[in-house]
Amino acid sequence: MASDFEDEPVPYCQSHLEEIHDAPTPVGNLVDRVQFITKKCSDGLGEAKFAKALDLLKKMQEGDCRVTLDGVEYDGNEEDDVEKVLVKVIGKHKLHYWNLLDQLLLMS
Repeated sequence: MASDFEDEPVPYCQSHLEEIHDAPTPVGNLVDRVQFITKKCSDGLGEAKFAKALDLLKKMQEGDCRVTLDGVEYDGNEEDDVEKVLVKVIGKHKLHYWNLLDQLLLMS
């Protein structure tokens, strides 16, 4: 006995599956973004301040929370302490680089 539905197409046939695929991974875009942010921070902060700020943020994120700077110890668990460290290293007027530094740490 034949089914009443034999002549109807299968809802998810091969032609439908060909349309569904993963988007390509934008690896090149990530590399370009890291290079762009690195250059922007290095140019804006200076190589030494950029390297020091990135290193301190990395240590604070990795759990080495206590950072001593100019004889003052900061606990990296508090956002206020992270801000104080960055202000001492890069200056308050360049604190807007914090977001870019965080992006670099997340992408590495």
